[in-house]
Amino acid sequence: MTEKYIKLLSVYLNKLKIEESNLNAAAKLMADAIKNDRLIHIFGTDPHSASIGDEMFCKGGGLVNINPFYDPAFSLAHGGYRCSLCQTLDGLAPVIMEYYENVRVGDPIIIIGSRPDKLILTQAVDKA
Repeated sequence: MTEKYIKLLSVYLNKLKIEESNLNAAAKLMADAIKNDRLIHIFGTDPHSASIGDEMFCKGGGLVNINPFYDPAFSLAHGGYRCSLCQTLDGLAPVIMEYYENVRVGDPIIIIGSRPDKLILTQAVDKA
């Protein structure tokens, strides 16, 4: 069991290594945003991904320039079935992103999604 875990961990660490230049570029975008007093927007495209924004926002010692997109479309308080339906609504992502008026050209947007095949995720990436 330990050997299997270490092997799997090695696979994921290798994926990080492959993406190192992209991760460094993203880190620089975020650092520049902080330095220039810009917001870093977080858009989780499903209930669990949206909760990641919670972990980055309003934490003691955390960054103050985090702006999560809290949209009821992805709140489990309104029901899981509704959330699933919203993930397939054509045009929902651009509407949500336009609703948040404080997004300026050049602001970094972190888009999080657990299912790359969902329409909401692909449209969010296209809109960003």
